[in-house]
Amino acid sequence: MSQLIQLRRKIKSIKTTQKITYAMRLISMSLYSRHEKTNVPLTHYSEQLARTFLSLSHHSPGWNNELLFPKDTLDSTPLIIIVTSSKGLCGGFNSNLLKYFKQNVFFEEHQTPTFITIGLRAFNFAKQQKLHPILNHYNDFNSRNFNAITDAIVKLISNKENFSSITFYSNFFKSFFVQRPKKTLITPVKKDLVELSDYEMDDEPILEQNQIEIMDFLAIRFLRSKILQILFQSILSEQAARFLAMDNATTNANKFLEKLTLQYNKARQSLITKELSELSASFGKFS
Repeated sequence: MSQLIQLRRKIKSIKTTQKITYAMRLISMSLYSRHEKTNVPLTHYSEQLARTFLSLSHHSPGWNNELLFPKDTLDSTPLIIIVTSSKGLCGGFNSNLLKYFKQNVFFEEHQTPTFITIGLRAFNFAKQQKLHPILNHYNDFNSRNFNAITDAIVKLISNKENFSSITFYSNFFKSFFVQRPKKTLITPVKKDLVELSDYEMDDEPILEQNQIEIMDFLAIRFLRSKILQILFQSILSEQAARFLAMDNATTNANKFLEKLTLQYNKARQSLITKELSELSASFGKFS
């Protein structure tokens, strides 16, 4: 009897967990579908803004921006930004990224890195690994506030203007079934690596306003679009990873339920057979 009670409790517990994983699966799919519609225009916006900015920068040889084109060739003061999720239940989404970070990050003696963490998992990881100083952290990271976080980071970086490089470690959305950790160098922008055929305008642009003011404005917009794209790719990857994890969990729960139900039915049948045998033996004594 005790075995039946334990099996019944396990079955009930798994069914409850299955309802949660199935609900999370539906939510993740819904959020992914909504974000996927934004991905195409956002990518197009980022590419067109980069095209305009890099093209104008080629026509502005006298213009320079310390934020995008720092003069520190030794990379003495790099800024490292780690982007994870704030919530779990997304498989190896966070663990793969943090493992990738530990394998690829390396600092020399002359370097003094600064860190920014986005997502609760990134902040906990930074504390555990004793990464400091942490310039700022954004533990609550989701699709509702990634625009605000982008603006806050751009403002923070613009006020400092003393970083020799800015590097993001985040997940990149390759496909619905594949999300990969990626290291993205935001600054310094390497103008010499840009193919002029892709970005150069046919004619030299005519600027009505002050050229330096226009380029400074575009530089901030360019930086913001890059950061926005990285954060959005992380959110899109998170929802896809969570759907896959919850889908696998729901499937595994079904398989486990089948085994437990079969085991429960066998144990119950065995108990009924035993009780019938004892009852038949008792009747035999009185006949």
